[in-house]
Amino acid sequence: MDRTCRVALTPETRFRALDDEAVVLNQTTAEVLVVSAVGCRVLELIREDGAVERVLDRLLAEYDVEKPVLERDVLAFLAEMVDAGTLSVADGDGAP
Repeated sequence: MDRTCRVALTPETRFRALDDEAVVLNQTTAEVLVVSAVGCRVLELIREDGAVERVLDRLLAEYDVEKPVLERDVLAFLAEMVDAGTLSVADGDGAP
């Protein structure tokens, strides 16, 4: 996965923000994940627009963080969410 990919919540994924974190539920596996407020913001942006590059740009505007650090951390988070079955990934053209 890289910044040119598009990602989306899988149809069986639900998440809800609660104070400084979010609860993510994969309804197929009944797995529950708790993510930080930043993780919640990433998921909100993915729900709005699954283009990883645009998500990274929005986060750079919202948080005081260096671009390489943000990109590394967000891409790692997205990869974990894909591995958990909560996100699906496509290339930059939207192809699976």
